[in-house]
Amino acid sequence: MADNGAGTEAPEKKPGFQIGPWGCALIGTGLFVLTLAFVIGLAAVHVWLSDDRSQAEISADATAVIESGATPGERHDAYVTRAEIRENNGDYRGAVDDLTEAIGIDPSIAATHAARGMNHLSLKEWEKALADSDKALSLGDRDLVGSISFVRAAALMALRRYEEALAATARVPQSHPGYLSARYIRGLVFNSMGHRRRALREFNLIVTNDPANRDVWLAGGRSFWHSIAPRTRYSISI
Repeated sequence: MADNGAGTEAPEKKPGFQIGPWGCALIGTGLFVLTLAFVIGLAAVHVWLSDDRSQAEISADATAVIESGATPGERHDAYVTRAEIRENNGDYRGAVDDLTEAIGIDPSIAATHAARGMNHLSLKEWEKALADSDKALSLGDRDLVGSISFVRAAALMALRRYEEALAATARVPQSHPGYLSARYIRGLVFNSMGHRRRALREFNLIVTNDPANRDVWLAGGRSFWHSIAPRTRYSISI
């Protein structure tokens, strides 16, 4: 008969690293997260790689519509779609050509004139950009006032029509994505007009919201130097 008395020794625990239930749970969670991250990464890469193909496919579809017996409205939209893709790829001249065809089909759409004006701006065709922005404004689409006014301001500044450029920037609302760019144009206009301190106020407003904007820092530095240069020259001559 086996002796189960008090003198019986307990089985000795084996040394070594042991993982409890919480450890198992943590490891399982970690493996799940890694797997999920890997799957998401693959999906992101797939989307990234397919962007160029999808743009090419969309452009090809638009071209097919343009060359087919589609309705004028369908051809208009196809021209606009192809122009957007060309603009995104830096083909501003091609975008202008497509938008001109779209305007020929339906000249009553403000967004088409505004888009062509932006491409003219990229091509430094200031007079044409201004003409398109004026036409777009005349068509009365309130949702586009901010974008059109930005194009007008940039074109007017390049044409040295400074007072009109300032008036155009004032029409870009603070909620508009191009608001800080409009303030930058204001700063450049003030600088060109010799109003250095007003230019500095505009540049300071921008760097408060966008401290990494190198162009604004450089422009602000030039304005500051010009604002103190006359006094500096005077003190040196003394």
